[in-house]
Amino acid sequence: MNLDWHFLLGGSGRISAASMADPLKNTHLKPEELLVREALQNSIDETITNGTGLTFKIQARRLSGQAKAKFVEGLQLRQLQQNASLFESNNNWFRKGHECLENLDDLNKPIRILEISDHNANGLGGKWNLGQSIQDRFFNLVLSITKTKKQEESSASQLGSYGFGKMVFALSSNLRTMVYYSHFPQAERSGDANRRLLATSFLPNFFDEAKELEYTGQAYFGIDSDQDNNPKKPLVNGAADSFFEKLGFSKRTQGDFGTTVIVPD
Repeated sequence: MNLDWHFLLGGSGRISAASMADPLKNTHLKPEELLVREALQNSIDETITNGTGLTFKIQARRLSGQAKAKFVEGLQLRQLQQNASLFESNNNWFRKGHECLENLDDLNKPIRILEISDHNANGLGGKWNLGQSIQDRFFNLVLSITKTKKQEESSASQLGSYGFGKMVFALSSNLRTMVYYSHFPQAERSGDANRRLLATSFLPNFFDEAKELEYTGQAYFGIDSDQDNNPKKPLVNGAADSFFEKLGFSKRTQGDFGTTVIVPD
């Protein structure tokens, strides 16, 4: 199992990761207001109608010492660090991200974490690599970039995180990085999976002179999929639970349906 980061190459009409946040630049909301509004709206849209109601949580943590070391090693953040010297520095928007990457090995300097989770929600089921339906929630939230089936098929606000609004998670991280972990009801459309985990990053674009290759700055952390469009696929079921615990968080119990997004730094 090859679990690591894959950086998308440029070309073929692919836009830079930095430009993907453009639709959010004109909002009047503060970053923290935008984060809560978008994440909460999305969770409300995905509430399971069973009389129980939605639980929505945001927890702030600081990881230092061995807790930080475990998180950095597990998420292989040094792979991001290795490419950081090549990142384009226009507008200096990744300055705080550089500071975080430079301090990865200093276990006395904590890395701040936001853990955003909903409970009694649908979670990220459906086809992981296709967004053909509103049921393909994993693809619509984690892998799609622009318009999604949620916008086409639902009367809910388009500001929910299944559209461009998902970028609020990236904009809330100095590393522009998110970890998605979800538990969802078993369904034929989801195959054998009922838990999934995958991480994504929206970093500055860069050019590797040694390889003579241009990269968009968009990266995925997961298992090799052997697919050109979606080069990394999520960890599933017990592997997803074990990896989430390896990062230092509590796995979901059976039937605790919903999604947790980890936003580092």
